[in-house]
Formats: sequence, C-alpha cells, structure tokens
Amino acid sequence: MIYLGRDVASRTWLWGSPENAYLLLAPPRRGKGVSVIIPNLLDWPGPLVATSTKDDLIVHTAYALRQERPVYVFDPTGFSEWPDPVGWDPVAGCEDPQVAIYRARALNAAAGSSQGIQHADYFQSYNEAIHRCYLHAAAVAGRDIATVRQWVNRAESHDAIRCLRESPAAPEWADDLEAITGMHDQAVSNVFSGARRAYDCLADPRVLRSCQPGAAAGFIADRIITERAALFIVGTSGAQASMAPIITALIETIVNAAKQEAARSATRRLTPPLGLFLDECANIAPLPSLPQLVTDGAGQGITTMIVLQSLGQARARWGVDGTAALWDGCTVKIVLGGLSDTKDLETVSRMCGDVDIEVPGRSYTPAGEQTRSFSHRRVPAFAPGQVRTLRRWHGLLFYEELRPIETALAGWWDLGRYRPRVGQSVNAFRIACDAGTSAE
Repeated sequence: MIYLGRDVASRTWLWGSPENAYLLLAPPRRGKGVSVIIPNLLDWPGPLVATSTKDDLIVHTAYALRQERPVYVFDPTGFSEWPDPVGWDPVAGCEDPQVAIYRARALNAAAGSSQGIQHADYFQSYNEAIHRCYLHAAAVAGRDIATVRQWVNRAESHDAIRCLRESPAAPEWADDLEAITGMHDQAVSNVFSGARRAYDCLADPRVLRSCQPGAAAGFIADRIITERAALFIVGTSGAQASMAPIITALIETIVNAAKQEAARSATRRLTPPLGLFLDECANIAPLPSLPQLVTDGAGQGITTMIVLQSLGQARARWGVDGTAALWDGCTVKIVLGGLSDTKDLETVSRMCGDVDIEVPGRSYTPAGEQTRSFSHRRVPAFAPGQVRTLRRWHGLLFYEELRPIETALAGWWDLGRYRPRVGQSVNAFRIACDAGTSAE
C-alpha cells in the first residue's frame, strides 16, 4: 500500500494501491521526501529503486531496510559516504542486441543530445545507432565502457567494425557503423558531437571506475529483482546532468529485468511489485519509456512514483505529448503548495472542479422595505491562488475518479508508525560513518 497522508476533513488515513502510478508535483523544499517518499520506502514489500540528488533517503531508510533485504547504493561520486557503494558495468549484457538497443535509447534520451535542434529525429536515430553499435562491439570483444568512450570521442570505426563483424548475433551492425562513419566530415562531426554527451560523466575518474567490470562489488542489476533488494541511486545536483545517461540506462536495465521476470510468472506480473521512487526524475532519471511505463507498468507489477518540480520541467524532457501521457497515465496525483507556474496552477484548479456558493443580496420595495435574498454562483473549488497558497504539509490528492481530497502530509517524525525505524536508520548510519572515519 502507498501512504497518502490523512484526509483533512474526516481525519481518515489515506492509502493507495500498487495498481496505480503516482505523480507528486511539488517545488523544492516542500517536505516531499520526509512526508511521502521516506514513509513509502519503509513500507514497500518488494524490490525498489529510489533516486535522489541528496543522501537524505539513504540516511533515513537504508539501514532500517537492510534488516529485511540487501541494500545497494550506486553513488559514483561518493557523495553519500555509504561504506560500500556498488558499481555497474553499462556494457554488461550488450552481447544481446536487444539489450544494446534499449540501453542505447536510454543513454541518448538522457543525454538530450538532440533536444531543441533542427532535424532532431535525424540526429537521434544516428546517435542511438552509434551507442548500440559501440556497446555491442565492446560486449562481444570483452572491452569495457572506457573503450566505448574512446571510440566515440575519436569517432573510431575500424576496431569496432572488426568486433561487430565477429558478432554471432548482429554482424550486420558493422555495416550500420561503417555507413555512419563513412558520411561526409561535417555530418560525422555533428552526429558524434551529440553522441559524446552521453559519456561526459566518465571524464570523472571515480565515475569511470564505478562503471568498469568488477568495480565496487561487481553489482549486477538483475539482483534487485531476484533478491527483492533496495537500490539507492545518488546523483548530486552539480553532476546530475552528466550522470543522467548512466543512471537512466541502469534503471531501464532493472525495469527490463522486472518485465522479463513478470513474463515468466504464471500471473504475468511481478509479485511483490517493483517500486520505482524517482525523485528529481526529469533531471537525474529521464527514462524514455516513462510515459508508457506509468500507463502499463502496474499491470506487470511495476509501481512508479515520479516527483516533478513543475510540468514545465517534464515538457522540457518528454515534450508536450510525453508530458500529457505522464499526467494522464498517473492515476493518482498529489500537488503541494508553492507552485509558481500559472499554467500548472490553472491545470490543478480546473481538476478540482467548481462548487456552488450562496451569495446574499438585498432589495427594497417601493415602500422602502428591505428584503433579503440569496442567489447561487458557480466558483472554482480551489482557485489558482488557493492552490499556490496551500498550507505547508498539506496537499491536494486526486485519486482516480474520486473528488479531490485535501490531505495532511506530516513529516515522518510526527508518525509513530515510522519514527522508530527512521531513528534507528539514522543512528546506524552515523555509527557507520564514524567507523569509516576512524578507519581512515
């Protein structure tokens, strides 16, 4: 069940079903982590993935969850001070052409190399082709992501084409790569300049080390599903743009593993479901499949909660149509106060509907006698200004076809159900950090 706060009017506790997709619309510093995400991480029964640009989710939940399941932290820059972060090899599994294809799509979409330019579809198709060819070539030849980065930076083709010719699964990809690198110089320069953006984060030696085979415990993404584990992914605010391609490819790999496991089960769904808690998803984890995932993921046992600062942030990543699909596909929405985009405010206001109010009036007879009367007027239930000025720790909840509910979303410290476990996790994290400092 998904914790959704407490109805302000009836004081009833509110819970959501994992059969829904969830969207939390809230500007920064409105308490969405401490009042929504942290409680739901502690309650989640199945495998989970949580993204953040800070370490607060790890500090408040990781050690509590570690008593029940394996906990992994992918934090290439070491921001969280987690004692044993894991690495992930983006080349692993790309011997399978299908894996190389969806991983290439994730890398390219998160890099945003073709956004806002003329003929974006043209560049996107070529950039994806470059990624899939090089990833597959590296996988079949036993190379690593450092080699892929070198190939892309140099627009190198001979070594990669030779590797592709020896591929038992997709030798024809050698012709694809040869055709791209054989274009005129300006075209090659243009398409490779976009492709290079997906590997910008690997310029940081710490990130490169974490993405090589055997790095930091040799983490395998499929473990999240088979072990019903928890994975925390941290991309700091300064590095989130460059880290997004690697993080997005990692999450897409886990989602694909969940779908395959669901397809093998008798019910054609993952039980218990995979939970994706994607804070700052537009910046750190802009999955290209997200608009479709929120629509049909729950039917496969994948429950998604995405957190956005504004709908404009989503439009910049997924476009107008993709954002509309996200908004419609998330059948449960929570909107917190403090929004400033007038379009967002008007959208939320219209969803609240209208109400009739009585307007008192008075009139006078020819004799001078006063009479009182009442008329009805149709007004918005929540005007845009009221949506913006919602009380702190309150939100508007839109649950499927139900009427809007004003919900109170207290911080975890005011909720006896979660307070002891959070306190336990925070203390254990501090002890681990102190032990690590002493060891140094």
